[in-house]
Amino acid sequence: MDANFSYQSLSNHLERLEEVKELISSSLNYEKNQFVERDFQSVFDENLFQYNYLMFKDNNVIAHAAIRFREVLLEDESIPVALIGAVVVHDNFRGQGIMSKLLNYVLEKHQEKVAFFLLWSNLLPFYQRFHFYPCFWQLEVTSQKKSPLQKKFHHKELSSFTKEGKEKIINQYNHLSKQMMILKREERDWDYFFHAQSSHLYVHQEDESCYFVAHKGQDLHNIIHEHSFHQLFWDSFLRGERNEMTLFTPYRQRTNARLSPHKNYLRLNESFMALMRPGASALFSQFLASYSDDQLKNISLKESEHQELEITFSFRGNKHCDSLEFFLADCFGPNTHEDFASFYRSFYLPGLESI
Repeated sequence: MDANFSYQSLSNHLERLEEVKELISSSLNYEKNQFVERDFQSVFDENLFQYNYLMFKDNNVIAHAAIRFREVLLEDESIPVALIGAVVVHDNFRGQGIMSKLLNYVLEKHQEKVAFFLLWSNLLPFYQRFHFYPCFWQLEVTSQKKSPLQKKFHHKELSSFTKEGKEKIINQYNHLSKQMMILKREERDWDYFFHAQSSHLYVHQEDESCYFVAHKGQDLHNIIHEHSFHQLFWDSFLRGERNEMTLFTPYRQRTNARLSPHKNYLRLNESFMALMRPGASALFSQFLASYSDDQLKNISLKESEHQELEITFSFRGNKHCDSLEFFLADCFGPNTHEDFASFYRSFYLPGLESI
């Protein structure tokens, strides 16, 4: 690398915090009345600034990328993963390969620690060069029906929750791990949740464990991006109580069966939830084996002569080779292959988790 460039962590340059905040806000086209630090709390958690990477040129911050380490709960197993976000480059340095250099630095530094990386972006051609591919199946649902009935859900200030009320929400979320893959929420993550300033929590008047979370500042305006999968929630949503909002929910056979009878007034869109890239080979192989109930075995990855990542694996006694891009879509959605349907699991990734 050019001697004028250097990599540093934000923890060593706290005096640059406002500069970094402005760089991220402007790069993400945030309006003046919106606050990126409220929408992405973990990115601006000072206890984690050692994982906010800065790129300097001549003592100027020209790029930033954050990485946060989490665990995915897969039944009784915990899978180490990393979320990447706030990958931005100053306007004056775009088109010079700066983002590629910084992203490669972050990935190589943490490759062996996790089973896979996740990030959120519509820049598919760019991230595919780093072997990030669309993954996981998400439904975007909007009701065109308007309920004549009194609304059952009411906005509740997060700061007003009692200890008992918080425990109901936490237990409801943790219970979802029996039905699908979820991100494990540690005490710090629940602290983000109950101190979120740009999201609104709505609870059912008859049962506080039945809830949904809507909005996330400029990032997810008018989006319901977390809900309890409670029958009371579905009853309310399907009768059009929140027809001004769009629901993001993971694809599940049960959900599809619930929505199908109402398709005449529902607008449905299927999309991918995030971009995935494998991490350490051993951890990624272990994850696939657990996910597939040991049906996917002898997994190996290699780069083809066209610089595409290929995966070789054994399935039902036969050896297969496929591009990683197609394999991930076939295995996790959004284009789940019928051969993998027997072990398909949804991945629930609420909007407050994205960075």
